Amino acid sequence: MVSSVSVTSLLHDRRIALYWSGLLLSQIGSSMWRIALPWLAISLTGSSIGVATTLLVTLLPALIVGPAAGALADRFPRQKAIIGLDLGRAILFGIAFVIVQSLTGWSAVFALSGIALIESLATTWYSSARVGVMKALATEGHGLQALSALDRTTNNIANLAGLVLGGVAIVSFGINRVLLINSISFVIAGVSALIAGLPSGQLGQRGQGESRLAFAVAGLRHLHENWSARQVVIAQAGLNLVIPLVVLGLPILASEEWRSAKWLGLASGAFAAGGLVASLLTGFRSLKAPTLLTIWGAVSVVAAMVFVTAVTNKFIALPALFVAGFVSNALGVVLLTNLQSAVIGSLIGRVFALSSMANQATAAAVILTMSVLVSPQRFSHAMAIAAGVLVLFALVYGGIGGMARLTLSGPVMEVSSTE
Repeated sequence: MVSSVSVTSLLHDRRIALYWSGLLLSQIGSSMWRIALPWLAISLTGSSIGVATTLLVTLLPALIVGPAAGALADRFPRQKAIIGLDLGRAILFGIAFVIVQSLTGWSAVFALSGIALIESLATTWYSSARVGVMKALATEGHGLQALSALDRTTNNIANLAGLVLGGVAIVSFGINRVLLINSISFVIAGVSALIAGLPSGQLGQRGQGESRLAFAVAGLRHLHENWSARQVVIAQAGLNLVIPLVVLGLPILASEEWRSAKWLGLASGAFAAGGLVASLLTGFRSLKAPTLLTIWGAVSVVAAMVFVTAVTNKFIALPALFVAGFVSNALGVVLLTNLQSAVIGSLIGRVFALSSMANQATAAAVILTMSVLVSPQRFSHAMAIAAGVLVLFALVYGGIGGMARLTLSGPVMEVSSTE
């Protein structure tokens, strides 16, 4: 028996409405943090390496502990993990508030980077647990694509609100208030998850004689055997060759060429707004499993819009970033839905963690290369060259894959009511 639902019908479920409302608040706070930290780094150090430091520490945990975090997400009850991780991150940002009050210069950047590192470790586990909850909800008859679209919509509303408000808040109130707001938002999110009573779904169990290491890397074996899931992970990693150019590039462009934190907020908001529109549309429309040519064609469009952002002025950059956000998020919903559809619930945490590892590896490679080799003054030129190369790469890779289509058990928007 299969069933399909829209994003709006999902919100009739009290658990879903409560949890994703709390998640929205915490992600708004996190979005303000993400714009505040790189802006502080470039303002205090005047160096792209300072910005890269704050970004890289958020990527390293997924690379180092990804399989372990995925294993924890598949073994440990997911609601308890989500509540504990939310409250733990609230404490972390309270500590960050004290750091900003006490330190300046590189010492503040390094201390806050340490906070970002620990927070990213928690987020790696949290993200895998959240995907497990979505898979569990899908087995109750909720549409998998609708759940993915709701998750993306929440993220994009938070980005749009948090990034725009973050730019204004930094100028008007200072970074310390931003951190305090973020801490409070995670307390609210944790309480919402507690009240919601989320399902944990099918948890993984170690087989007789199976080592902890073998259990942790079981997702890798699954990817090796599952062509569709493997192609989704590759495509997500390809998309994450492009997105870091936006994440690293916008703070530098705002500082060196646009000369305003407000424009950083507007540019980031334009990208998030495009993503919001895409996630809303994909939540109401059933999508077929895509071909590799479609997937990589979309990646090339995103890269082309990043190229336009790098070579034009800030007024043209805004619509280009909107298009980049729209296409990347529409593709993101489709890829996440396909990944969850192709993987059983007891393995979803570990497979998702491996996907995150691949994403963070490609993102870290781009950020490290660009920050070390390119000065802030020449960054827009390097950003344009990198985006142009990625357009060609995506077109060639997609052309080779051609019309090969991801294989699913059924329509993307539908999911079996039993796992």
